[in-house]
Parts: sequence; C-alpha cells; structure tokens
Amino acid sequence: MTGEAWTGGGGQGWRMAVWGGAAALMMAPAVATQVSDEMAWDSADFLLVGLMLLAACGAWELAMRRTGSWAYSAAAIVAAGTAFLLVLVNGAVGLVGSENDPVNLVFFGVLACALGAAIAVRFRAEGMARTMAVTAGAQAAAGALALAMVPDLEGFLVGTALFFPLWLISAWLFARAAREDRA
Repeated sequence: MTGEAWTGGGGQGWRMAVWGGAAALMMAPAVATQVSDEMAWDSADFLLVGLMLLAACGAWELAMRRTGSWAYSAAAIVAAGTAFLLVLVNGAVGLVGSENDPVNLVFFGVLACALGAAIAVRFRAEGMARTMAVTAGAQAAAGALALAMVPDLEGFLVGTALFFPLWLISAWLFARAAREDRA
C-alpha cells in the first residue's frame, strides 16, 4: 500500500486513533486542573504540551505518507510516542533528580541521536530499524551517564527501563516493515 492508499479507508482508523488519542491527552489535564488543586496547569503548559502533541502527531502523519505498511505505522507511533513521553516526563518531573536538574539534559541527546539518524537514513524502514536500535543504546548510555553524575537509581531505572524497550519495539516493527518492503 502506498502513502496515497494510506489516506484512504484503511488508514482512517489509525488517523482517528492517533489524533483522538492526542485530544484525549489534552483533555485529561484540563479535567484534572478543574477537579484538583495539585494539577495547576496554566495556558503556557497547555500550549507547550499541545505543540509537543502536534509535533508527534505531525511526525507520524509524515511517516504515514511514506508507506501504508501497518508495521511501519505502528513503529512510527511507538517512536513518536516514546519521544513525546521522554520530553514530557523529563520536562515535568525529570528522569533523574528533579525537572530542574541539568543532568536531565543528557536525555535530550537521545532524541537528537534519533532525529539525526532518521534524517540520515531518509526514514526508510531498514535504516529506521537500525536507528531505533541505536537510540535504545543511546537511552541506556544516557541513563548510565546520568546515574554516574547523580546517583539516583530510581530515576535511572525509570529513564532506562521504561524507554529502552519502547525504542526496541519500534526497531523491531521497523525491521518487520523492511521485510515487507523486500517481499
């Protein structure tokens, strides 16, 4: 299936799920802000998360225009979602220490690695499989570096144990898409 076929009926369900999920993610803090004093988002918080969701969903849309493969689609969703969560969690509470701890900046290097490599391989499935595997390694390395700088084992485990397998799942799905392309 080509990118054009993707925008037809088969891809519409995915599109609705991704954009609907993004809308639901925006609604959750809006509701929580109304019912709890602990959730005190202001307009800047909503704007920032909205822009992050727009970037993640937009990246996924661009990926879908490249192919109609379900594996590529799923891989792109996992990769974009993982990148979104990494930025959200790191910015909101920090993976190591607090959100204001400068050691958390090393985790943004993981995203720079992923984006740079994705561009270098021109978002092709086979190259993206390798890119996501390398990104998983970069996530582990960033976690180890952060742990060496700030001995926070819990932050290391969350920052590595949560994101490392997500990058690998994306790598596996991209590899499957590459096999589909060759078939």
